[in-house]
Amino acid sequence: MPVEEFVNEHTKLVDVLESPSHDDDKAEADKQAKELEQKLKEMEAKKDQPEVIHGKDLMAGLSNPEKECEACEQPVDDCICYVGLPKPRLEFDGKKVSIFFKSEWSLQDRENFVEDLKRRAGRILKKRYNK
Repeated sequence: MPVEEFVNEHTKLVDVLESPSHDDDKAEADKQAKELEQKLKEMEAKKDQPEVIHGKDLMAGLSNPEKECEACEQPVDDCICYVGLPKPRLEFDGKKVSIFFKSEWSLQDRENFVEDLKRRAGRILKKRYNK
């Protein structure tokens, strides 16, 4: 389950469980609230960490890179999915790619970008490092 969906689901659940008609569920609400708080802390800590993709996870995208974006249906070079977001910094050490995102990137956008990079790896890395 995507992190933001998890947070939204638990937030709604806590609200329902804390409503006056659900006093018997107060213990469950406390449990869910603690779980949500822990997940939010994990998300906050992860926000400043780079995303890392190991070489083996890039293999399909290196050998047969995606040519069209599944989300916006544009050619990969004209993808509009991340317009308005600052370009992430990519570092490739030959074994893994580290992706550094600015704070404007939501966790969902980060996750999507990582998956897109895996599918487009050959095109992106060739373009990036053959300049």
